[in-house]
Amino acid sequence: MPHVIVIARDPLIAAEAAAAQLPPGVAALRYYAAELDLDTVFTQLGCPDLFGTEQAYHYLDFLKLKLNKAERQRLQQILRQLPPSLMLICTQVFFEQTRAAEKRALSGSLYQCWADGAPVIDVRTHSEGQRAVSWVQQRALERYRTDLNPSQVQRLLASHGGSPALVESELVKLGTLVAGDKPQRISDRTLAAVAGKSPGVRFYELVDAIMGGDEYAQELLIELYRTTPETSRLVGELTRRLLGLRALVYGETVQPPYLAQQLARLRRRWHPPRIDTALTLLARLEHDWKSGCLVGATSVDAELAGMQLFSRDIAKLLSEPPRSG
Repeated sequence: MPHVIVIARDPLIAAEAAAAQLPPGVAALRYYAAELDLDTVFTQLGCPDLFGTEQAYHYLDFLKLKLNKAERQRLQQILRQLPPSLMLICTQVFFEQTRAAEKRALSGSLYQCWADGAPVIDVRTHSEGQRAVSWVQQRALERYRTDLNPSQVQRLLASHGGSPALVESELVKLGTLVAGDKPQRISDRTLAAVAGKSPGVRFYELVDAIMGGDEYAQELLIELYRTTPETSRLVGELTRRLLGLRALVYGETVQPPYLAQQLARLRRRWHPPRIDTALTLLARLEHDWKSGCLVGATSVDAELAGMQLFSRDIAKLLSEPPRSG
């Protein structure tokens, strides 16, 4: 049984690619590499089953197992002597890393150690652009008997940050509406009714509203903080959008493609001085939030107030005439 490396940018696509490598009837024991140490790895991989029973291990985010030079050499010895009845699948999901950061990680000594002699299954592009649309469309059809057209899938991806893993919850809900064994076409009205109630959809609708200076953002903020306060996620996504806009303005490539398309629609309103001002405001908000300077009856109230103020500042910023020069 082989030792396989899987590289992805979406956790669901990574999980499916890993599962496809397993022999029929064999389930893998899953471990996060960050929670392992080399002694545990040796115990799991270096001791063959006395009865030759097929075993499989799945190490998630394997590059998070930090090893010194001597430990890397020991790991290589373990991997080169895997028992024939044992299979090891190592997956690494790159979420928000830049392409340069990915390249550094995949050319580093730790990656080379893990990948020594192992086949590499690279499915990073499966979660981007048209390939992501096709992947989700096929999954909806085969697993949930749900027939979605490409534009419907694109809307789902756009409202879930382009992540097939986040779209999965919508496919599950749509699948419950399908009667019988034959695939069923989903109307736009049904899709809007089902997906429109999703917290994931509302989150990205909120981000879009803030970036567009829309007054509706205030209502969406209150709605979000009544259910699942996500200040860290909001700050992260807003930072990502603003840095992406700055990259576009200076002619740099923004990945993934769906994000570049979204930001291109905002580019006319977001000239460099506005982007820099917004990033400064966001940095100040993050500092006040993390240092406990935001004021409110509870921590959630304080974070909501901070986000509301930031949203109003962005709306005011976008309403001002562009500065010359």
